[in-house]
Amino acid sequence: MELIKRASAEYRGPLPAWRVTFTDPDSTRVFVTADTGRIVAVRTGTWRLYDFFWGLHIMDWKNHEDFNTPWLLGFALGGLALWLGGAVLLYMRWPKRSRRNAGGQTRLQQGNA
Repeated sequence: MELIKRASAEYRGPLPAWRVTFTDPDSTRVFVTADTGRIVAVRTGTWRLYDFFWGLHIMDWKNHEDFNTPWLLGFALGGLALWLGGAVLLYMRWPKRSRRNAGGQTRLQQGNA
């Protein structure tokens, strides 16, 4: 049992808090607030792995909680630009239907007749 006075990557809750470390295979740590005695966080090896991949997903490699990073915004705008370019190219390459006039001929056939 250890008193925590500074926030870390593993625990960003109310301080001061007690960290209770268990010697189980999952390296479980339980965080308890010093003033109320409530359990505010439980961290396991599975949670740490999830948190690592969450940080990669939102491109926040330090705190793993801010999803409004310049990296994420840049990739989102890049994806939007690629989508818009693809939509324009699709519209330009889409085959046009020729209309038939009252005589049943298309405009292209009228020019050759």
